[in-house]
Amino acid sequence: MTQLHSPWELSHVSVVECGTCNRQNTSISVSWNCTGDQLASSSHNGAKIWPTDTLPSVFGQSSAGATDATSGGGGASSTTPAILRDFTNISHDALVEQVRFHPSDPSILCTNVADNTVQFWDLRVKGSSSSSLSNSRRSNVAKIKLQSSRGKGAASVEWQQPHHHGANVNHLVITEKDSTIRVYDFRKVTSNASKTDNASSSSSELKSFSFHDCYISETHFSPSGTHLVSAAKRLQDGMGIVKVFPWQQTSDASDGETPDNNFVCHAGPIYSLKFSPNGKYLATGGDDALVGLWDVRSMVCRATMVRRTKFIRSVGFSHDSNFVAYCSKEKGVDLADANTGADVGFVSLDRKNDRDRGRGSNSSSYGMSGVDEIAFHPKMHVIACARGENLASNVPQVSIAKLDYRDVS
Repeated sequence: MTQLHSPWELSHVSVVECGTCNRQNTSISVSWNCTGDQLASSSHNGAKIWPTDTLPSVFGQSSAGATDATSGGGGASSTTPAILRDFTNISHDALVEQVRFHPSDPSILCTNVADNTVQFWDLRVKGSSSSSLSNSRRSNVAKIKLQSSRGKGAASVEWQQPHHHGANVNHLVITEKDSTIRVYDFRKVTSNASKTDNASSSSSELKSFSFHDCYISETHFSPSGTHLVSAAKRLQDGMGIVKVFPWQQTSDASDGETPDNNFVCHAGPIYSLKFSPNGKYLATGGDDALVGLWDVRSMVCRATMVRRTKFIRSVGFSHDSNFVAYCSKEKGVDLADANTGADVGFVSLDRKNDRDRGRGSNSSSYGMSGVDEIAFHPKMHVIACARGENLASNVPQVSIAKLDYRDVS
């Protein structure tokens, strides 16, 4: 497939680092709140909340050492990038596999925990201005107990996004590891939790769907909110499919009872999918190291991005839907034009001295530079990168990169 030219080119990258890694301080998931003034990251012992309201001034401090992305450095960060040190730790009794802020309430955080629960936290704190508050000052407002006995923790947890006016952003879809999909209303979950110490997942559940012909790794609401869209591996041949089906029918359904559409997208499992904020595009990342860019209305593939050689871990769109980013076990993050799929640039998260010593190359030391999950800032061209389960002491838990572009049309 021929890729078109993009009028944009990545010109400059500034990087801020959040903490350093060790066996208890790794990060495999990141999420911004809707105002962009807080960033959540997962860890072995809980979730960390990084205050990011000062990012513009912090980037100003680090920009002096940042490099031109087209000067041969591949968008490498400065030798000594700025560091965010203050954070709030929300401790859990098990590994937090995923963090997701509520799409319209900046104080509500959802955590997917490896003790078979999905938990909800209210981050509002009264009577204190400290940025390093203990877990006791945070309120655990509700908890959903997963019903599947397979694995620990959900395969994915996602909120309904406000793609269109009137979207119910309190809807939440949880994909359990037995390929059962359950839809909840956050308001009912919290209401039930206020009546009992142990929230009942079944009493808060709106719908559930079970599939036995495929393994489902991730589910999102469609931009219209009327359908669920799942990344799945078909069991009969191992192909990666996108499964689309309505969820608001009168009764629960499974397999043949569900009127769904299946679209073959990858030669192998699909590990990540994301809709653009404007609802026009869908990006999919698969085991075949490819990223597909799809037109939502027609589900026709607009472009295929082929810059990676390892499976795609995460995909994401910028807040204005102009750019799509993707990452893998290999170093850095690739950027493409969301309208055409054309290459825009490459964001290296290695410090220049690490790069010059040959660390983080695509052929070795994957752990030095790989990224597990990416998330774009809701208002700026800034991307947060969870650096994965990396035990190297000089690798941050999270890297935050400010992206500047030049018009080359």
